[in-house]
Amino acid sequence: MLPKYYHEYSIKDVMYAFKGLFNNYERDTIILLRKRFNYKHIILLDSGRACLDLTLKHLNLPKKTKVAIPVNACEVVIDRILDNELIPVFIDIDQDLTISLKDLEKKLKLNKDIKAVIPIYSYGNQYNIVEINKLSKKYHFKIIEDKAQTFSNYKNNEACCSFISLDIAKYISSIKGGIIMTDNHELYRFIKKNKKKSKIGIMNIIEFLGFITLTNEIIYTLITSRIKNILKSKLFYLPKNQNLSKVNIAIAYSQIKKLNKIQKNRYNAIKNIEYMVENLDQNIITINNNKKDNLFFMIRDEQKSTLLKEVRKYIDLPEKVPLLSTIKKYKKYSKSKYEFCKVYDEIVLLPMYRKAYKKLKIILKSI
Repeated sequence: MLPKYYHEYSIKDVMYAFKGLFNNYERDTIILLRKRFNYKHIILLDSGRACLDLTLKHLNLPKKTKVAIPVNACEVVIDRILDNELIPVFIDIDQDLTISLKDLEKKLKLNKDIKAVIPIYSYGNQYNIVEINKLSKKYHFKIIEDKAQTFSNYKNNEACCSFISLDIAKYISSIKGGIIMTDNHELYRFIKKNKKKSKIGIMNIIEFLGFITLTNEIIYTLITSRIKNILKSKLFYLPKNQNLSKVNIAIAYSQIKKLNKIQKNRYNAIKNIEYMVENLDQNIITINNNKKDNLFFMIRDEQKSTLLKEVRKYIDLPEKVPLLSTIKKYKKYSKSKYEFCKVYDEIVLLPMYRKAYKKLKIILKSI
């Protein structure tokens, strides 16, 4: 069985990881990122959640100020809001899984104390940047852009910052890590002052080699797939608001150097599979709106089709983040019905790394 997440690390990536024990690639990595994203300030932290946590601390919003997030945001997003003694407001999502602007404006009218909104590039799908910027000017809230699940270089100049995650379930991975990007000099100075130093240790190498080993197809089939829930609990870590370790930076640098190739491969895979799926005689809707930067190939399958039954025999499919409104400990923040939630269960994520793409192509041809 093929794994949910697989980054096709090369010998060169492994060599860079070991070089990271002795060399610091932080400056070189930031240069590459600045060319791609065109932000004045870029900082590498231990996680995407650390990026969000430090941003909220810098905003210094009064206690119980409301922060709007889409109902399909990751739990770590709402936890950072609550840790900063702020109140989350759940916003419905649209057909492409991005934040519903109609519901957002409705909630803004009802909650005059919403002072920040966190729109998400949902699995790479781009939210409506132009319209959310108009709402920001009309209702006077800060935009904190969550790009955790993509490497899209579209820049929202109205956002106070944008952050990306580098953990194992993201577009590219250095096993753990986050990137925060901003043109706001005060935010940059605050993070530089408040982030902690990281430790350099052999554990970073062990984690990297461990991931490569556990996602080997044979080992994944025989061992990893059976203990994945245990591994998931072990891999979760709270943000320490630290600088990203030199080993993880070195892996990120190696990955970003070949980002154009990674993007081209994913784009071609998604484009080809989309064509094949749309020509199937089955009731399947494709929902990728940003093929160059999508994390997965996404479909809405109302009928639970033959395609999915076949795919699940060979590929361990990624799981969608659960809707926050369905999680018991967050239900008190769920104040309304969410229109699109009723079909959320029909959304399926298909990984698009090379081996998974080739297998899926074979399955589609057989169907």
